[in-house]
Amino acid sequence: MDRLAADGMVLNRHYDTTPICTASRANIVTGLYEYRTGTNFEHGQMSPLIFSKSCPVLMRKAGYFTGFFGKDLALG
Repeated sequence: MDRLAADGMVLNRHYDTTPICTASRANIVTGLYEYRTGTNFEHGQMSPLIFSKSCPVLMRKAGYFTGFFGKDLALG
């Protein structure tokens, strides 16, 4: 992580926009507000189009190894 930060940038502030767990995870990986991702208890899963533009997907396309752990992100 230190090498990655030294070669790139460090994002040391993040303000979550919602207390709902799935919606906040969607916010973290996309940088979008809950109403933009459509991911919450009422609306369900994140669309494949939104997910395709998320940080983990873009990092994988750039050659990084990525993965998910913990709770489900409710991907569609």
